[in-house]
Amino acid sequence: MKIFKMLFITTVAMLAFTGCDDSQKEGEYCGNDRAEEGEACDGKDLGGFTCESFGIYGSEGSVKCTDTCEIDMTDCIKPCGNGLIDKDDGEECDGTNIDGKQCSDFGYSGGYLACANDCSFNFEGCFYPECGNGYLEDGEECDGSALGENTCDSLGHEPGSLRCNEDCTLNIEGCGFAFVSISAGYQHTCGILTDGSGWCWGFNGAGQLGDGTHEERTYPVMVSGMEEGIEKISGGREHSCAVKADGSAWCWGKNTSGQLGNGDLEDTMIPAGVSGMSEGVKSICPGADHTCALKSDGSLWCWGSNVSGQIGDGTTEDRHEPVRVESLNYNVISVECGYDHTCVQIDDGSVWCWGSNESGQVGDSTTENRLVPVMVESVGKDITQISVGANHNFAVKNDNSVYGWGMGGFSQLGDGNATNQETPVAISPLENSVQKISAGSIFSCALKLDGTVWCWGFNLFGQLGTGSVDSQSLPVQTQVLTSGVEQLVTGSNHACVLKTDGSVWCWGKNEDGQLSTGDNEDRLIPTPIIP
Repeated sequence: MKIFKMLFITTVAMLAFTGCDDSQKEGEYCGNDRAEEGEACDGKDLGGFTCESFGIYGSEGSVKCTDTCEIDMTDCIKPCGNGLIDKDDGEECDGTNIDGKQCSDFGYSGGYLACANDCSFNFEGCFYPECGNGYLEDGEECDGSALGENTCDSLGHEPGSLRCNEDCTLNIEGCGFAFVSISAGYQHTCGILTDGSGWCWGFNGAGQLGDGTHEERTYPVMVSGMEEGIEKISGGREHSCAVKADGSAWCWGKNTSGQLGNGDLEDTMIPAGVSGMSEGVKSICPGADHTCALKSDGSLWCWGSNVSGQIGDGTTEDRHEPVRVESLNYNVISVECGYDHTCVQIDDGSVWCWGSNESGQVGDSTTENRLVPVMVESVGKDITQISVGANHNFAVKNDNSVYGWGMGGFSQLGDGNATNQETPVAISPLENSVQKISAGSIFSCALKLDGTVWCWGFNLFGQLGTGSVDSQSLPVQTQVLTSGVEQLVTGSNHACVLKTDGSVWCWGKNEDGQLSTGDNEDRLIPTPIIP
């Protein structure tokens, strides 16, 4: 960088008036540490001058006074990095100040222009027109997840999953393959099509996809016997369950704790009817190794592992067939199953939880396991939705505010901290802006009223959908999804949304094909599934 130096020439006035001391010689005023007439400065008296006086801002140096009482700006070094562009000194930019320029000003088609440490433009984030860069450009119908305004509907096809080919042309094979509901299990995903058929994909080590095999699927396969009439489908850790239109409940996959509810402990690769649940079932939730079902009469029934009291019958004995949660003498309207705890919402708006409580997930200000339901009193009764993750929970209130409690060691509560909460705390960064929320394993996501999706917590596999793998203690906006999201679900380390056009978009960990992209590569931003 340049070193600026400016000398102010001192003019000394001649003494010519009566009463002046004729013995005072010319130049004897300079050096008395007082800036007087004709002097720019004198010793320590700088006459009020600073580097800024001469337009040099942000300098770590200062002006000095010469022996001849002139200002010396030798130390007024104007550093690159002060945010001010000094074009006379050869700076093109400075820090985040890029002089209003963008990549296209330099012949690129798009990207992100940055400023280098030497205050010159950095073009590494810019790119020339190229199919595969994820940006929709002239001559392309699409590029990656960038589909423009195109949908199956807008192209004259049945709703479904519109995709982009490698040559940046639109692929309509998924049109007509439209979902009406989805669910994310631990490492697999399931959904229901418009024709009422049930489909699953991803990890299948225990037969949780229900296709009669143990083969991993990187694309959806129909669940055996689920060709039509499926009302609900839900994935747990290594088992899945569904409710048919006739009100019957069916489960398949791992059964080492009796979580399939059919009276034995044998895994099954195809759906098996749940004992005593041939009618009247309204919804069902599989947890890690237990399952609960809500019946149309408002009663709640649970079965499977009960090591932490997650069945809610007052014992820690596993149940291989459904038992009613007798102490819950209220009309239950929704049930959510965590890893080894359970929560419900009843018709007066209150929330009740039970089971494992080592991280405070029961919300009763203790860490003692609860064998029967206890009310989460501090969250109130004006609740519109609850979501239960592995070991943490959320409640959305009437005013669209969010409260969270339970495990927070990975910042999955979104309150800016990394600590457990034994009672509900307001997730203030979300303010009064949430319509739906979903708690995953150690991350979480929310759908805001404006249609955008925000996620926070652990992000090693890109499950926050931000394009990076940096974990976040506060909510950050997921890329791509700005409108049209109807349903949001989270698994162990992946997330998916169902859009109003029936398409499904997923992101995060894909080791077992749970994103249905036809491969096993993680996705850092939402990507349409391959049907």
